[in-house]
Amino acid sequence: MALATSYTPYNEPHQLLDPIHQLQEESVFCERFEKLSSFHLVFHFSCLTLLSLQTLAFVYLLVMNTRSPYVAALLFSGILTLFSYLILLFYYQAKKPQDFQDLRRFFIQACRKEIAESRPNQEEHLFLAKAAESLTSKLAKNQFYLNNLGTLSSLIRLVRFKDVEKMQELLMYAAIQEHIEKIKKDPLNSQTHLSLAKSYLNMYRLYQSPLKEPLSRFWIVKKIIQTEKRQKRVDASLLLAMEELKIGLASQNEEPWALLELANCYEALQDKQLELHTLKQLQEIRPLDESLLLRIGKIYFFLGMTSHGLEIFSTLKNINVHLSFELIDSYNAYLKKI
Repeated sequence: MALATSYTPYNEPHQLLDPIHQLQEESVFCERFEKLSSFHLVFHFSCLTLLSLQTLAFVYLLVMNTRSPYVAALLFSGILTLFSYLILLFYYQAKKPQDFQDLRRFFIQACRKEIAESRPNQEEHLFLAKAAESLTSKLAKNQFYLNNLGTLSSLIRLVRFKDVEKMQELLMYAAIQEHIEKIKKDPLNSQTHLSLAKSYLNMYRLYQSPLKEPLSRFWIVKKIIQTEKRQKRVDASLLLAMEELKIGLASQNEEPWALLELANCYEALQDKQLELHTLKQLQEIRPLDESLLLRIGKIYFFLGMTSHGLEIFSTLKNINVHLSFELIDSYNAYLKKI
């Protein structure tokens, strides 16, 4: 399941962060995370390189000179290196989750200090939630995810994937928890529910995006990424997002971005009837939106409602001829299902 992203975006809830302060706090966090992640990467690379060199040297001496006194020394050093590597590996693997928790705690405390010193009138829970979401997005866009640089960058990306995703997950959980604390104080605030829905959608995309990566076709990558636990989180995040969107739209039924996201959720569930119903609600607000008309028309044809589809075609033809031709190409969409 994947949310549609090819349609016109609408305005989302107002961002509460000052870009200047945001840059300073996020840069410090990213620098610390870079050091922490790089340390583990260098540790594995150094130990495995040393073990490889010791193994090659040992094999070379066995072939060339089995009586060399260095054979026993290399064997002993190799075993010592392997044993030390395994001990340190278990230690760092046990320590890493706590390091990530400490790093997240540092960021939350820095944001609380920012509120106390510069934003006394700022709502704390919403500010912390938006700060965590903003930092999560930055982790997805910065140097931890290298793009279009060949095989080496793909390998580095795969090695760091678990670290980056775990940090993003911790930040998203922090954002969601702050929203929930706000809702406990004001359960009927529709804006908070819509903002929480956006957090759940971000969580959904966090879990969903690796499943579409080019590297995910390889067996070993599938074992790492495409797990049953991940799929359960994808489904749960989508369900929770839909519920929060429905709650928010119950009192604010003319939020275009929320209606579009709800329609995208139904599309991910392959529920064309509810997707169409939601898009028609959006059409009442944006009656001449070209991409929206195209999407509605395609659904009509897909469901076999060709008369309604042609009505959309007629409207779209007066707005954008090229899109109307794209729409009419879907005229036989229902026939293809038979």
